[in-house]
Amino acid sequence: MPAGTPIHAARSGLVVGVEDSFRVGGFDRVLADKANYVDVLHDDGTVASYAHLQENSLAVRMGQRISAGEKLALVRFNGLL
Repeated sequence: MPAGTPIHAARSGLVVGVEDSFRVGGFDRVLADKANYVDVLHDDGTVASYAHLQENSLAVRMGQRISAGEKLALVRFNGLL
C-alpha cells in the first residue's frame, strides 16, 4: 500500500492499544519498540494489531468501540525502505 493509504478495521471491537507518536521506522531490531499501532479486541476475545502507521494519523482513541470498516489510521510506508 502506498504511504497515506487509509487503514480500516477488518472487524468490530474495542480499541485496547494505540501509539502514533514515533517518527522513525524500519526493519532494524533497535526500532522494534518504536512502532505506531492500533490494537482491537474483538468480541470473541481475539486481538487484531494494525501496524506501520503514519505518525499522528490515528482516527480512533483508547477505549473507543469501533465498527468493521471504520478508519483507524494511515499507512506509514509500503514496506520498502
